[in-house]
Amino acid sequence: MVKKLQLTKCRFYISGYNLLTFSQLGDLPIDPEIPTAGYNSSYPYLRTFTAGISVNF
Repeated sequence: MVKKLQLTKCRFYISGYNLLTFSQLGDLPIDPEIPTAGYNSSYPYLRTFTAGISVNF
């Protein structure tokens, strides 16, 4: 496929951060954009996914 599209390099990548997190907050409405949100102003860890494609012609 790389030769057919006349590419020199093609790379796909997927990354994740904090994929397995545990929280006892339940269904509490926490908004991380508000500085005093939540109890004791503590926020849960966010789960982050990143995916992309790098292509060189």
